[in-house]
This record gives sequence, C-alpha cells and structure tokens, in this order.
Amino acid sequence: MSFSDTECSHRSSLATVHRVPANSSSQLSRTISIHDIVSNHETAELFLEFLMSSPQTASLGAVYAIVLVLNEKKDNANQLHDIGRAAYKTYIENESILPWLPPQRRMELRETYRRKHFDEHFFDGVLDDLLSYIESQTDVFRQFLNSR
Repeated sequence: MSFSDTECSHRSSLATVHRVPANSSSQLSRTISIHDIVSNHETAELFLEFLMSSPQTASLGAVYAIVLVLNEKKDNANQLHDIGRAAYKTYIENESILPWLPPQRRMELRETYRRKHFDEHFFDGVLDDLLSYIESQTDVFRQFLNSR
C-alpha cells in the first residue's frame, strides 16, 4: 500500500491526542528521562503532584517543591533567604530526614548556610542528588510514568 504526498503530510487536529504505548515500562523509562520531566513546566508540576500524593514520597516532593519555589522567587532576596533558611533547618540540619543526601552535599549546604548565601541555586545540588536517587534507588519514576 502506498500513500500520496498529501496523505502523508496531512496533520491531524491539535485536539486529537494519539498515544503510542511503549512495549514495556523499561522501554518507556529509556525513552523519557527524569530530566526531561523536570525541565518541562507542565510535567514538572505533574511530577510534584505525584510525589506529594503519597506519604512514602512526600519528603521527596517537598524537596522538589523547594527547588521550584526557589527558582520562582529568584528576584526577591528576602524570600530566597527565608525559604533557604527554612529548607536548611528542616531538611539539612536533621540528618535522618534525607538519608539519601550524600554527606559531601550536606557539608556544602552547611557552609552555604553559615555564609548566609541563599539564592535560587541554593538547593540545585540537592535536586541533582534527589533525581539521581529517584532514578536509581526507587521505582517512583517508573510509577509516575505509568500513572498518566
């Protein structure tokens, strides 16, 4: 069967959504990375909602939310300071809350906190560690991909 150029170039309406199922969840995981999800505003919000929906992943969601808020408030130094200080007090001082956070990252944050240097990038390293942990040590990302 062959198609004309007109038939091949025909575009469907934007309102029509075509879903192509992956052969397996592992194929889907290889196709879409967690970085693809968090770098897109819409999917980042969905991912945050997913993390916050379960008591088992709420602390992961809270850390992710801090990073999003820090980026939204980047033009307000007072809010950045308040958010950074609260994030530090809640998540960094108490080592049992984020057991997956590497000791080196915790030391870096303590030094940043001591210098009172809070900006929108204050928690970026924590985000990197969080995403790495979610991808390699949990099935949270696979569950998120399969949930929508």
